[in-house]
Amino acid sequence: MSRQLDEAACDKTTKWGKYLNNLLQRENCPPSNTRFIICPVCAGGVELVSDPLKLMKKKQAIWRDRESIGLDIDYDKSGCAADVSDRYMLSLEVGHVVARQVTNESNGENDLEPLKVFISHTRQLGSDAPDVAELVRKELQRTRLGRFFDAESIQTTTQWKEKIDSEASKRALLVVRTDHYSKRRWTQREVRLAKQNEVPIVALSALSSGDQYGCFMLDNVPTIPFPAFPVGNADAIAPQEEDADAIAHEEEDADVPQRDAVLRALLRLVDECLKKAVWEYTVEAYVRANFDWVSLRAPEPTTIMDWLQKKKRLGEDRHLWVLHPDPPITSEEWEILREMSNLAGFKKSKLTIVTPRELDTRGGSLQIGSDPQIPVSAGSLCGVRIGISASMSDDLRRMGMDAMHMDSAVAELARHVFVQGGTLVYGGRLFDEDKPHDLMLVLGEEAKRYGNGIRDPKEGSDETEPDDTGCRPVFENFFAWSKYSKEIADRLDVLQDRFYPDVKFFVADPDGNCRDLDSAREVLFRGDYPAENHPNHECLTKMREVLIKESDIQIVMGGRFHHDDKSEDKLPGILEEVWMAVKAGKPLYIAGGFGGVSRVIAERLGLTDKTWLSRERLSKKASEVLDELEEYWKKGGQERTGLNDEDLGLLATTSRPSIIMRLVLKGQEAAKMTSDNKATEK
Repeated sequence: MSRQLDEAACDKTTKWGKYLNNLLQRENCPPSNTRFIICPVCAGGVELVSDPLKLMKKKQAIWRDRESIGLDIDYDKSGCAADVSDRYMLSLEVGHVVARQVTNESNGENDLEPLKVFISHTRQLGSDAPDVAELVRKELQRTRLGRFFDAESIQTTTQWKEKIDSEASKRALLVVRTDHYSKRRWTQREVRLAKQNEVPIVALSALSSGDQYGCFMLDNVPTIPFPAFPVGNADAIAPQEEDADAIAHEEEDADVPQRDAVLRALLRLVDECLKKAVWEYTVEAYVRANFDWVSLRAPEPTTIMDWLQKKKRLGEDRHLWVLHPDPPITSEEWEILREMSNLAGFKKSKLTIVTPRELDTRGGSLQIGSDPQIPVSAGSLCGVRIGISASMSDDLRRMGMDAMHMDSAVAELARHVFVQGGTLVYGGRLFDEDKPHDLMLVLGEEAKRYGNGIRDPKEGSDETEPDDTGCRPVFENFFAWSKYSKEIADRLDVLQDRFYPDVKFFVADPDGNCRDLDSAREVLFRGDYPAENHPNHECLTKMREVLIKESDIQIVMGGRFHHDDKSEDKLPGILEEVWMAVKAGKPLYIAGGFGGVSRVIAERLGLTDKTWLSRERLSKKASEVLDELEEYWKKGGQERTGLNDEDLGLLATTSRPSIIMRLVLKGQEAAKMTSDNKATEK
């Protein structure tokens, strides 16, 4: 609420005046099942005179100066904001308002009590090291968050053990992990109680000399690194008199990185509180559908044994269903949890652990009083090679997204493929090391985490997989020869070692041969394919031919409207891959929710209504290919997907990776069933 907004709101007929009055009306008379919350943020001490803002000001507001909310940013000589807290404080306070509202409503409470942070720490008696916990306490004082700090929160004559147990079991826990933290029995107890009571936890990692022992209970929580305090130099030359002010300013800002880390940890803790409130608010349907445990975080030894023992005491020995938030656990984590379930007396075939998106991807359905139904079996993509054609779209910003949304979507899609036992095939390049949003690296990281196999491929069978299943690459990336050089060869060797054995890199030479890195390097150094004889567009086309040949099905997302060479007589990469896949008779799944060429193709094929995204931005040659593509699609392209018109329409508009993968799996199951029926008829 600034002077500029107040001036704009004085006239009720302006757009701003109408907008603010509409907000007030919706807050007082919201639609059914809807809450509108207005959170006033006052910019400076300006007097407000417009009717809408005067009404809003009756609420307790967040007061910030103009610079801290970006109205008049004043940077110091180093280019940083004058106060480090300004970068996070507004987000922290607004996040606190939202989390507090949702938390209290989900608990059925009317009074909006502040979220309270339990500072779990060890005392550094007799140490000259800076007190990190004290810095945390001071920063908390600058916020509206409540706090429990044992040195000041436990009153005289209070039973301190019971008080600490009680607070650790219900307050958001901020772990200040210094060198001796993991050795202390009471800090271990605080973390255990917080986990078993599903309390939000964030760790501030402030190790200085290191931790020789560690503690398994400290894992499986979000962690923020805490930078070391600067070490004074006793031998430094005394400052000249004219530099005294500058030195004083430097000393005043000496702890800026440390305060920055504390505020980041607090902001993440508020996010975790909101995550818990939303999770509890939305999982009621899963509880009614016979999910035995709906856990706030992925199961781990600290929490699952306590839960299994309670189940055992109840005398229940049936199929146990566990739900936890994404991302899914890895196959290694799965094996440990399955063994623990077995040791607790439950058969291995009686435990299923899934996330909501996994359940959705596999077509799961919920029925009150009955076990969940999951029609798509685990490992349904074993032996299936899925080609993915994806690149940043020119439409992302116009659709309210950015490159990070694309990164996250591609990563989640890959995760579902790997968890289901599939292999991902991609034609990507290696960008400059400082360039963000490299999809090849995004896919590589997911392959490294989830690449060594399917969790429970036979729905809990005791049969073990062959020993070599963990050695096969689950992600194969193909490079065009024009994107391969001596520098790239050296970088790829490093990446191959980093991602081995889950990722395999290949180079398609100008003759269409698929070469591993050793063979490609040998050919490159021999000079068999001079760059001047092999234009970039020809090399890219050869690479795409190899990509389609190596794939069983193709998923397309996004895509720019111009060729890499920005030439009007050449096809955009995504369109060329789509054209090749359809001509090769490969099932094609067009995910148009990220705009770009994929959305234009979907609209041209009649999979969804035409929108402003479909305006003609393609070259004449691209338009001609779209005409031919439409004919091929009518002659069997749609049938090969195994999806009906409604499914294809949803696929063409959604930006949710779990829905994309659910439709791909559904189509593959339907296509397989059709193929089996035809074989039976013969």
